[in-house]
Amino acid sequence: MDAPTVAVSDDGKKFAVGWMGNPAGKDRDVFWTVSAAGGQLPPEVLLPAKTDGIQGHPSAGADSSGVFYIAWEDAQGGKGVWLLSSAPGAKQERLSAEGAEAAYPSVSAGKSVGVVWEQGGNAEFRRVK
Repeated sequence: MDAPTVAVSDDGKKFAVGWMGNPAGKDRDVFWTVSAAGGQLPPEVLLPAKTDGIQGHPSAGADSSGVFYIAWEDAQGGKGVWLLSSAPGAKQERLSAEGAEAAYPSVSAGKSVGVVWEQGGNAEFRRVK
């Protein structure tokens, strides 16, 4: 396990954790789980479901309504930055431009949610909520 990240809901009753792992000697992957505070963690979710290439450097946040967000860098289809939320029916979304080398995302969340990452020697930002 490497590069852990955590986010806690405003009321302190739920949290999400994400981390990089290397299960059974495979390529590095990112995992996350969302849980009610104080209980046993539910099974982790592998990000993304399709794991071509290497994933890494997760960053998590929680908005003011209790929805959790996780961003990570992913080598599928070229090194890019992806995002997933805990909202019902949410699907992973590529934030960085297709074909651009992007890495090291950081999530900031509250009433709004934004993600910043490194791309081509610059900082890129996207408001996602």
